[in-house]
Amino acid sequence: MNSNPSSAHQDATRPIDLPRLDALASNDPPLLPQRLAAFAGVRATVTVVAGAASASIGELLALKDGAVLPLDRAVEAPFDVVLDGAVLARGHLVAVGDHFGLRITEVCARGQD
Repeated sequence: MNSNPSSAHQDATRPIDLPRLDALASNDPPLLPQRLAAFAGVRATVTVVAGAASASIGELLALKDGAVLPLDRAVEAPFDVVLDGAVLARGHLVAVGDHFGLRITEVCARGQD
């Protein structure tokens, strides 16, 4: 990584248009098998991960408003849905009203790291 994380990628930055998602309707079967129905009321917090970046502490301390920290994933790559370090699913960002959402495109057979 260069000494200024924002300089190398400043000219390459561009806004991303997110598709608008107005309705959540699907005829697909639920993601969880019926034998796990006893856990249906348990709340869990999942994290959506866009990617990772590597920088020195000095580079991070030098970040300013408008700096760009490039991630290790392509723009078209799906985001990971992670629970306790395991990847449960993958998908793409969408706009849900005034919030971000994630349209699931792949459910992992077993939690992947």
